[in-house]
Amino acid sequence: MNEINIIRATQERKFERISSKISNAYNSYFGKSESFNINEPRNLFVIHPDGIKGGIVVSKIYGYKNSATILVAGFKEEDRNKGYLKACISEANKLLKKYNLNLVAVTLNPTDDEKVWKKMGFNTPTIIEGMHHLLSIKKSELS
Repeated sequence: MNEINIIRATQERKFERISSKISNAYNSYFGKSESFNINEPRNLFVIHPDGIKGGIVVSKIYGYKNSATILVAGFKEEDRNKGYLKACISEANKLLKKYNLNLVAVTLNPTDDEKVWKKMGFNTPTIIEGMHHLLSIKKSELS
């Protein structure tokens, strides 16, 4: 398995390059036009496997001190179903600890496939800041 890296949005050029590959992969699959405004660069991260055009974009959940959510995940067609998503989530849980964050949610768009996220352990539906999320914990455990 490729090494999994974390890039904070404070590394602006590298973050933009990798996050645009992730959003392009997501957008081409779902017909969306996701992109990122970097208002709080210290709270926005890309987690991606070396040499793979894809990964996950993660953000702190505003209003919660230590909780983070996956904003978007995307991989090129040839890199899907190879375990990269699971590896990114697993490694994100380790890497985000250094920033005092726990990856506990995924933010869903109406066209996102919840089955994939439920396989990854995100089973509890909730609304946070008007957005539909699936949590890996109970909502009362958000911190």
